[in-house]
Amino acid sequence: MAASVDSNVQFITLHTPLPLAFHGYVWPFMILYSIWVYGAVFVYGIEEYVEAAFIVLAAIGVLQALVSLSCYWSVHVYSTLTSRKVCERKLRFIVETPITYVRVCIGTLLLLHC
Repeated sequence: MAASVDSNVQFITLHTPLPLAFHGYVWPFMILYSIWVYGAVFVYGIEEYVEAAFIVLAAIGVLQALVSLSCYWSVHVYSTLTSRKVCERKLRFIVETPITYVRVCIGTLLLLHC
């Protein structure tokens, strides 16, 4: 971890956004949904195991909702799932991590308008 930037900021990382299809709350779940469709329709048969198929579908949906909501709960999770670290030339936004007070750390996402 880098040294403190000032008295309120612990460290700053530089990021550039990924396309929506490559966000961490989109592409892994598209793979899971396609595996679910294959398993439910071709392997087990949707008519025979309809309840089990919809329970698995609901579990995947709940997991995707929790991962998507975690982006609103944590700037670190948001920056990890929606961007990648870069050098200064390709910079699009900055993630600022403040010094933690009483075990609470809420980061800030600073968008750059270029």
